[in-house]
Amino acid sequence: MGSLITYSAYAGLALMLIMPVWWLYTKKKHLNWLEKSIRLVFAFTATGFAMAWLLLGAYLVGRHLNFSLSDELFLSLCPPSIASLVLENASWGVSLVGWLMISLSNASLYAVVGMLFAVAYFYSGK
Repeated sequence: MGSLITYSAYAGLALMLIMPVWWLYTKKKHLNWLEKSIRLVFAFTATGFAMAWLLLGAYLVGRHLNFSLSDELFLSLCPPSIASLVLENASWGVSLVGWLMISLSNASLYAVVGMLFAVAYFYSGK
């Protein structure tokens, strides 16, 4: 239930940030700015989604090679990975669904950062 509230909060934040920008910049000369902003946000989102799976893969490979990754790396690049503590004794199917939720949460965090970066970068020159 808590994760549902978290996802709805992220969706609400995204709508609050996107809708005023969309409404304000629907003029033809500003569509180029909006298109670049959406591409940048999508790039940040894809990076956040892939980052969780790359860290999981690095952890699994490192475990078989007796190499340990630091927890600070996981928590700085993928903060929702703290939720993987509950997946310690879970089956493979449950673990994959759990990591899908973790990667979606990480993607939404990266999307918010991408939106803030896009507004700061593209809007500052106007």
